[in-house]
Amino acid sequence: MKAIMIDYYYQFLHERHYFECHELLEDAWKAQPLFTKQDIEVAFIMLATSQYHQRRGNISGAARCLTKAIDGFIRHHSQLNDYGVETTIIPLLKQRFNQIHEPYLPLQLPLTSQCLNQLTMTYPGFNSFNEANREWIDFHRTRDRSDIIATRTKRLMSNKDPVDDPPQKCGDQQCD
Repeated sequence: MKAIMIDYYYQFLHERHYFECHELLEDAWKAQPLFTKQDIEVAFIMLATSQYHQRRGNISGAARCLTKAIDGFIRHHSQLNDYGVETTIIPLLKQRFNQIHEPYLPLQLPLTSQCLNQLTMTYPGFNSFNEANREWIDFHRTRDRSDIIATRTKRLMSNKDPVDDPPQKCGDQQCD
């Protein structure tokens, strides 16, 4: 099992910091020499993202992400145990999809016994019924985005064919 999954499961089940789950796996996924949106890591990213959206009340976003997660887990059914999760995750997530309009409840993932042992050894205080930090519910609004903005600015500056007359932005709306 990949070591990053222990951190992912800790964030997912103990901290309920779904945004951090997304960040952890996205970094690991993109660090691979070859990666595509069909990789199993994307299914785990979409699962965390679905939980983030559902907890915030964005049901349509949660449903879209959960559908992608389920599809990814079905596609990689034979690899699930290698990632520390039982194959029973698929029917569990299908059931969760059917209950998507119900109030958010933390999802308990069916981890393999090996994964659970490694998780509790790595994080001795692990508790899957831990209360989430309220600051993480809208974490995307409060995080430091300076590195993201710098990367985008660098890409724009290196664009060989920039738009000659880009629209101006005034807050969230176009200027007249």
